[in-house]
Amino acid sequence: MTDNELLDIYSDYLISAFGLTTAPGLASLLDGQISHDRIQRFLASQKRTSTDLWIIVKPHIRAIQQADGVLIVDDSIAEKPYTDENDIICWHYDHTTGGLVKGINFLTTLYHAGTTSLPVNFTVVAKTEHSIDKKDGKEKRRSPVGKNEYYRTMLQQAVTNHIPFRYVLNDVWFASAENTETPPRRTPPRRPSKSAGHCAAHARSGHRSPDARPISRSCRVQPPSTACTGCCIRRASGRRFDLPCQTRRGYAMGHPYHQNGYTGT
Repeated sequence: MTDNELLDIYSDYLISAFGLTTAPGLASLLDGQISHDRIQRFLASQKRTSTDLWIIVKPHIRAIQQADGVLIVDDSIAEKPYTDENDIICWHYDHTTGGLVKGINFLTTLYHAGTTSLPVNFTVVAKTEHSIDKKDGKEKRRSPVGKNEYYRTMLQQAVTNHIPFRYVLNDVWFASAENTETPPRRTPPRRPSKSAGHCAAHARSGHRSPDARPISRSCRVQPPSTACTGCCIRRASGRRFDLPCQTRRGYAMGHPYHQNGYTGT
């Protein structure tokens, strides 16, 4: 049995289990066809990342993706009250209880299109930095990367992976100005041009593209290879991206990343 086959079995075991999940429990469920030592060696052999998840889920995303898809970013805590504390299993603030809980804090990105939802990314928060609280003198843990930075990185990864979506749904504490005003975008390839052209709007504004051919709402007839640094719309291979100069609105439970949505495939 390959590691990928064992990964599928172990994942199904975690999803379907109602109680405690252990390697001996899975081995017993399979009537000893796979030993618990084999399962433990598999779990300790390799650190799984979001890249491994994307490799598995990518063909399924391509089969269901739609231009009006939705990305859902969520912040969750898997409580581990009886496990020894470390960089991953430690104390985190839980908004549902209004206090600190001991467990694993992770962020997930779920892609929803039509009637299907699939996970496309995840991040486990590791509090690797230590400090002493000035008020009570106790040692505190903190993550070198904030959750808002994780949030932006995960959205940028979705764009890099060419996942088409129109809206991002998230909890209200992710609706910060930096998150809503700096949408992810993919820089289009630059192509040399033998001639330069201007539209009336950009001739006045002085905005120029890397290949000296500006593009804006008033000159969409330009080839899709052009890209204007500072305009409201950037196009590449027929896709449209926001730029920082465009005025945007942020919403508590989600905000559009473009007036007409990101439509890359």
